[in-house]
Parts: sequence; structure tokens; C-alpha cells
Amino acid sequence: MLDVLHRDRLAQRIHAGAFSAMDLTARHPRTGELLSTVKFMVQTPAAAGELQRDLQRELT
Repeated sequence: MLDVLHRDRLAQRIHAGAFSAMDLTARHPRTGELLSTVKFMVQTPAAAGELQRDLQRELT
């Protein structure tokens, strides 16, 4: 997912709350890789959505 977002020059944005000031496109200055905090903030909601989908599938 992160590769597709980067390739298409898209970024996830948090509009409100404690993490709203976080730059979700931030990269390491030497390696150019996404920062681990950015990966965490993008992958956590995706994992939660996948979990919810799997639980719903199991219940039906």
C-alpha cells in the first residue's frame, strides 16, 4: 500500500486530533525510506480494517 501511495504521489492525512500535525510523507534524510512512525500510522488503520473485515466474514 505504501509503495502505491508513493508511486502515485498520494499521502494519507489526519485532519484532527493529536496526530494531525504529523507529516505522513516524511522520509529518512540519508536512505529516503519512509520513517517507521509514518509506516506505523499508515499500516495500523489498514490492519484494523482488515481485522474487521475478517471478523465480519467469519460471522456470516
